[in-house]
Amino acid sequence: MWRITNLTLDHSCYTDLDRRVARQVTAKVAASYFARRLVDEGCVLRLKEMIDEMLRLHGIKMMYSLALRTRSLAIDMTNGDFEKSYQRIPSYLYLLRERNPETIYNYQTTHEDVFLHMFVAIGQCIRAFESSLRPIIVVDGTHLKGRNRGVLFVVVTKDGNEQIFPLAIGLGPIENDESWTWFLSNLRRCYNPPKGLMIVSDQHKSIENAIRYVYPNAAHGLCYHHLHKNLTRIGKEALIHFKNAAYAYRVEGFGKFFSELELQSHSAHTRLSLIGVERWARSRSPVPRYSFMTSNAAETLNSRLLWARRLPVSSLLETFRTIVEKWFDERRASAMSRQHELTEPAYNKLAVQVELSHHLRVRARLNVYDFVSGYFKTSNLIETYEAPIRGISHPDDWNVPSKISSIVVQPPAHIRQSGHPSMSRARTAFEDESIRRWK
Repeated sequence: MWRITNLTLDHSCYTDLDRRVARQVTAKVAASYFARRLVDEGCVLRLKEMIDEMLRLHGIKMMYSLALRTRSLAIDMTNGDFEKSYQRIPSYLYLLRERNPETIYNYQTTHEDVFLHMFVAIGQCIRAFESSLRPIIVVDGTHLKGRNRGVLFVVVTKDGNEQIFPLAIGLGPIENDESWTWFLSNLRRCYNPPKGLMIVSDQHKSIENAIRYVYPNAAHGLCYHHLHKNLTRIGKEALIHFKNAAYAYRVEGFGKFFSELELQSHSAHTRLSLIGVERWARSRSPVPRYSFMTSNAAETLNSRLLWARRLPVSSLLETFRTIVEKWFDERRASAMSRQHELTEPAYNKLAVQVELSHHLRVRARLNVYDFVSGYFKTSNLIETYEAPIRGISHPDDWNVPSKISSIVVQPPAHIRQSGHPSMSRARTAFEDESIRRWK
């Protein structure tokens, strides 16, 4: 017997053909949609934002694995083939030096032509450091992302305006003694160690070993921030004494705060003494340390290159060059428009002292600015950014000698690790061990 039910004209299925087809979208089609954004400078494709946008605007439930493939394809569409980018390294570096004379670079491959190491220092940065900048450098390493395997090495300093100044970058397979020694050896080739050189880094053992080997006469300062993180369990009062001891300008002040730290935490006092107070305390440093108390300057550049670290290697290099070019242009214009003879940070620090010593200066007919280091003069800042960074044309327009373009560089083997790829820095085993010991 037939059963009769009420008829309803409401339809729950999609009647829009476009939306029905969109629900079956492929990674290639979705990649074409997102690739348009990567043309814009600074654009970042985050998987969660991609998934949310496709669902909100197009009714597409994109799985995580599809979003991951989509992002990889979008990167390839805008930056070229991932594996072929390694083959472009010799040509790119050749053109970089042609456009920016005195640029120094080096790369290393295995006997099977597989990429291993790379080092790049732009000529304008080399000249500025040797003529205008303080003899302090900050080094740091961070892992590459996406299909890239290996580590990005960076070296920076600060200009007279306390702005980050990139000196060199490099790539290596792993952050070990061999890679750091190779990288720092190339750094020494293009930056002659000035008198009183200070190198600031975190507590990575391979960095320490490489510095001791390549720069035996340089002072090696440790990052205050990393030491502070390893002391978080000793109490708030002890941390305040540690910071005051580290940042004190005078030895007397350092001694007072360090003694108070001992009363709060004898174990932390003992550990910091064994490390060497000259490595973390400004007043005890064998050479002037200025404001370089942490490795944040290098880590900031790493953060700026966060998205670029997952791009094909030639695009990573071009992103770095573009950042340096932009900084040079903006800072040159800013320095040339400044009317005061001192840089802004130097002037602000002296403002109170200048006002207080006004009558003394008038009576003695002295110019207090004459006693300020040349590193903090506006004229020195102009000289730092005087030479512009030159760009490189699109790869389709490259004109490179055949002896350069024919060099074979194979990409390193890529092994996709399971789980969600992390975008943040992982703690080292040394740091975890230190936290347990410094209670």
